[in-house]
Amino acid sequence: MLGAMGFVVTSVQAKAIMRFVASDLTNGDNIGHKQAIPSIDLQFYTPTEFEILTHLANLIIPKTDTLGAIEAGVPVLMDVLYSSWASKQTQGEHKAHLKLLLKYLNQQIPSFTSTSKIQKTNVIEHIDNLAFVNVQDKETKTNKTILEAYKSIKHMVTRTYYSTEVGASKELRYLLIPGKWDGCLPMTENTRTWA
Repeated sequence: MLGAMGFVVTSVQAKAIMRFVASDLTNGDNIGHKQAIPSIDLQFYTPTEFEILTHLANLIIPKTDTLGAIEAGVPVLMDVLYSSWASKQTQGEHKAHLKLLLKYLNQQIPSFTSTSKIQKTNVIEHIDNLAFVNVQDKETKTNKTILEAYKSIKHMVTRTYYSTEVGASKELRYLLIPGKWDGCLPMTENTRTWA
């Protein structure tokens, strides 16, 4: 099966993704609990890294009226991408970013993965504001490498999400065979972006 980003997902990996999505990982604060991880044959991440990534993906793109990153299988797809597509340099940079971000998160909230969803959301919102709002304060300058690590991970989570069927056709508008070209369409607050 060929993924949207051009990588091949084997039937074994596809089954792992389906087991992952069907598992009870989307229930409250139990995102990424260790009991579900052994059913996934991780190729790139360690179980601890995968658990962290699962928490982050759920906070970055949670389930709303459309499916979130967990339901789309983003952590599993990222494991496949990094193991079969990324260069050694990219793999090393990603793991370093994940390690750096986890260290920062655990400084903010001891044991980030086992704390409440509200606390995790508050910390991620704070990091997101520092990373993407043009704030020039002491904390931003001090934590520049942490913010770059966060931006990198968020970029990959969102890019992977929007390359899935859920992201491309449920979250965004998708038309397999478009009609005539019309370069000027009316836009409203409720108009979704095209995939």
